Amino acid sequence: MSRHRNIRKLNVAEIFEEEYEYEEEYGNENFEMTLKHKEQMEEGKIKVKSIIGQVEGITDKDIEETLWYYYFDTEKTINWLLDKAHKAQARKQKQSQKHTVSNNLQDNKAL
Repeated sequence: MSRHRNIRKLNVAEIFEEEYEYEEEYGNENFEMTLKHKEQMEEGKIKVKSIIGQVEGITDKDIEETLWYYYFDTEKTINWLLDKAHKAQARKQKQSQKHTVSNNLQDNKAL
């Protein structure tokens, strides 16, 4: 029964207020990049694009989001983006192989 008393004693408003303050400080979705961040972003995009070139399935937005996630670490960004593109390409090949096999089976049944 003591757990029930502990739950009743919780101040829910205080807990939500702490959570709100945390989100306000760290998780603000309307965060604007500083001038330094913008410069790092542009330099990073140029470097990433010069190394990987135009890869199907990788957009500028993907590059920007990955650079931001890895805090402008271009090496990690490049590795993640190329891995993502490779997995997407492998998925497409696997789907096309399944499609080809199913078409061949249908053709054989028709004979």
